[in-house]
Amino acid sequence: MVLFGMARLSHFVPAKRLSRQSSAPKVGAEDVKVYAKDIGLDVDSFNRCFSSGKYKGIVQKDLMEGAQLGLNGTPAFFINGREISGAQPLERFAAIIDQELASSKK
Repeated sequence: MVLFGMARLSHFVPAKRLSRQSSAPKVGAEDVKVYAKDIGLDVDSFNRCFSSGKYKGIVQKDLMEGAQLGLNGTPAFFINGREISGAQPLERFAAIIDQELASSKK
């Protein structure tokens, strides 16, 4: 998962590091700013980027697209239309990719 604004700062942060609880609570602007500080971002740069709303349209579009697909959490992945929801081990991805490759050879 990459939070917009963080990408601009070249910080890619696994969603697991951002999660403070096992179930995902609603997160407000102040929570996101605290997370940015917790993971060591340049807080002033992040806050300027976040507060500018520069990426708000992109985020809203992504949220709407996810809702239309029936997604209600992150991370979500698709391999040839097959959804993988939540953090999964590499073996889960490899198994699905192997199945898809095998079925494409038939």
